[in-house]
Amino acid sequence: MEEGFTERIRKSVLTAEHLVSEAENLADRSNILSAEEREVLPKFKGLWKEKEIRKYLDQLEEALKKPRVYRSRKLLEEVGITSESISSDVLDSTEEIKKLVSKLTQLNDIFGLLQALEDTRIVSRWLNDDSIVAIEKVDAIVEAKEAFRRLTDLDNLDDTIKSSFIKSAFEDLSSIQQAEELDSRIASLRSYGIDCNTTEVNLQSFLELCEQVHGTISELEHLYKVSTDEIETSVRSKPLAEANKAITDKLEGARRQYANLETEWLGLSHTLKSLGYEIPPQPRGIFEMQTSILELENKCRESLGESGQKLLNFFVGKSEFPEELSSEEIKSALEMLRPFIVKGLGGTEWPE
Repeated sequence: MEEGFTERIRKSVLTAEHLVSEAENLADRSNILSAEEREVLPKFKGLWKEKEIRKYLDQLEEALKKPRVYRSRKLLEEVGITSESISSDVLDSTEEIKKLVSKLTQLNDIFGLLQALEDTRIVSRWLNDDSIVAIEKVDAIVEAKEAFRRLTDLDNLDDTIKSSFIKSAFEDLSSIQQAEELDSRIASLRSYGIDCNTTEVNLQSFLELCEQVHGTISELEHLYKVSTDEIETSVRSKPLAEANKAITDKLEGARRQYANLETEWLGLSHTLKSLGYEIPPQPRGIFEMQTSILELENKCRESLGESGQKLLNFFVGKSEFPEELSSEEIKSALEMLRPFIVKGLGGTEWPE
């Protein structure tokens, strides 16, 4: 046990001696520099641990051996961009790095933007691919600065979704417009009482679900004229996925109801057209269709004439069969009554 402790002490002493020797060598090399050149050398700010001391000595070595590379690293780190993965050949082009950093500095006033660039390691990748193109890409972000500011300020996107759009926008600025559209969609859905807090792991699934619910509500409102209050009652306080099912069921019900009303409306219209009546355009909404059907039914009743009224009274049980009517009168009356008969029999087809 004592021997093991002694061995560890011996190794530690040897390591310390080696580090001191290396540090002294670097100090001697730095002494030949001017005061101005020494001023930019890295200063040790870590803990007195072997790993951190070695890291510092490596930095000092690079600063002495490759001063341009070191300066480039320092410039990038000052704006929060790590440079470990960037090629030394790229970092040796200090003037290009200065241009890049100058542009990055212009993004300082947008909260979290530089951090997002660092998190994606996208600047390092751009630099390794082509430093000139990297500058152009960062310049494009600067040009779109206000659009990125709007993106970071969107109220209806949670931090996870917003971060995903920001990172996508570094490569494709159209992601900003997509984020703004989603923010507007979510605001609209929340106005109906829908809970839009995302539980979706997949952002694309969440986007598609928002679009689907919004489209369904739009169809109900604009095509079938369903009221906002009625829609809100169906989805209030429901999570997005549940709201989607509820509103889809409501749309299917509205489509069936409208289809039945449409059959009835077409039958009445066909009859009145044959009598020379001018028929208004087919209504769009359910309530409008119901109102139009009542108006057409009234017109049909008004047009029945004496024969038609007698036959109608017979059908509804108000009188005996009018035997005094001729075959032609019965035929004419039945043609007038046909839409009512089709409706009563549950008919679904009507000739054009």
